[in-house]
Amino acid sequence: EGETHIIEGKLIAGETYILHEEQSPDGYVIASDVIFEVGEDGKVQTVVMKDETTKIHVSKTDITGDKELGGAKLVVKDKNGDVVDSWTSVEGETHIIEGKLIAGETYTLREEQSPEGYVIASDIVFEVNEDGSVQTVVMKDDTTKIHVSKTDITGDKEIGGAKLVVKDKNGDVVDSWTSVEGETHIIEGKLIAGETYTLREEQAPEGYVIAEEIIFTVNEDGKVQTVIMKDDTTKIHISKTDITGDKEIGGAKLVVKDKNGDVVDSWTSVEGESHIIEGKLIAGETYTLREEQAPEGYVIAEEITFTVNEDGKVQTVVMKDDTTKIHISKTDITGDKEIGGAKLVVIDKKGKVVDSWTSVEGESHIIEGKLTAGETYTLREEQSPNGYVIASEITFTVNEDGKVQTVVMKDDTTKVRISKTDITGSKEIGGAKLVVKDKNGEVVDSWTSVEGESHMIEGILIAGETYTLHEEQAPNGYRIAEDITFTVNEDGTVLTVVMKDDTDTTIVKTGDTTPLLMWTVTMMLAAAALVMSLYYRRKRRSRKMN
Repeated sequence: EGETHIIEGKLIAGETYILHEEQSPDGYVIASDVIFEVGEDGKVQTVVMKDETTKIHVSKTDITGDKELGGAKLVVKDKNGDVVDSWTSVEGETHIIEGKLIAGETYTLREEQSPEGYVIASDIVFEVNEDGSVQTVVMKDDTTKIHVSKTDITGDKEIGGAKLVVKDKNGDVVDSWTSVEGETHIIEGKLIAGETYTLREEQAPEGYVIAEEIIFTVNEDGKVQTVIMKDDTTKIHISKTDITGDKEIGGAKLVVKDKNGDVVDSWTSVEGESHIIEGKLIAGETYTLREEQAPEGYVIAEEITFTVNEDGKVQTVVMKDDTTKIHISKTDITGDKEIGGAKLVVIDKKGKVVDSWTSVEGESHIIEGKLTAGETYTLREEQSPNGYVIASEITFTVNEDGKVQTVVMKDDTTKVRISKTDITGSKEIGGAKLVVKDKNGEVVDSWTSVEGESHMIEGILIAGETYTLHEEQAPNGYRIAEDITFTVNEDGTVLTVVMKDDTDTTIVKTGDTTPLLMWTVTMMLAAAALVMSLYYRRKRRSRKMN
């Protein structure tokens, strides 16, 4: 280097010679032959041979070859694997390697890191031209291609309405979209080959739950890569049970409403089965389970508010119905004493008997699980206990809140007033021995009348039954009255029975020996006198008229 080569005394004057380069220095190409003639004048003669440097243009383009890409880290390695040049591509510019490569030698162009959005291209092996011409090596980078498929759990159906994002390792969103039914989403040229990303579902479509995140690494080979995220449907099991929670009951009319109050599902419960709502409710949303009509014998349960799980697990919502509870209290008119012996029925609005019983002294009657919440019923007394009148019917409506409800029916006692008077009916007389007998002739009450007072029989006689009032002994000066038959009122009103005693015209003195015949004659004479008196009165009246 730095020196010329002198050929002295070896060449013949006047002769023609060829200067030929058999091997060029590293970085240069072999020059063309130089033909020269040796002068005869003996002067120093200079022959110049010029070597051109090797010139390699490396072009880093996209797959079309039309766009020079920046950001690719590239190296050129010799046959020994040693790096002879390295650089990062600049957008819009080719890279020139001049004077570094040996003409005729083979090298490898390798991309160590592709630009963002592109995959690493395959190595290119090339040989440096020996003729000094500019040589261009083109390496094309294909874009990264990720197909994101959003399907149902079967994987067969592309579903729309899912809000999705892809985040890089720093948590930054590099792509976001809403899935379209029947279409996959393509992310091209946004993700870096070899880098790891997270596919996250931020909101599931209606009726589906949010899927678990998927972590994936972008292929470096440029092949289309598919990432499949499957959404499971929301699954809600509605269990309609009795208050114990052990028995699924049928006949309840139920609805589920969304936050706007719109009904999203409605059904009637089936005995022994829970109701499944699949794919109708939105994960993470809050809904209200409402019972619009309870089964017969149960009350409407309180509403239940629930939020749909986002993890796809089966979720069970249990609504328990309590039985209707009606306490029927059969008391006397005071309300303090539970009385027995009343025959009672409860009738529905169609006139059907839904419960019947005979009251027990000291106990109320409980009707549980037979009556329908919100329905109206009639409590009727078909036969009152002895000594009481039949009470008026009571209409009541069963509570819908499950609280114990008490219906009180009060029976008034039968009331019969016995008035023992003289024949005028204006004077209560005392001393009469009286009895009341039932239809079997049994004495049910007996007393002796008191002057100026009537006798009250309360709570002894049976409403609607017929009795006989019999005077066993009249007071002094009165004759025994005829028996009186009467029927006890059923409506609780006081029945007054008046027995009138006529006076006895026979005066009997102690020690009097007047024969009975004398008494009879006297009565006959009095009657004759009365007839004669009437005869003469008529005769005088006839004369006056004439």
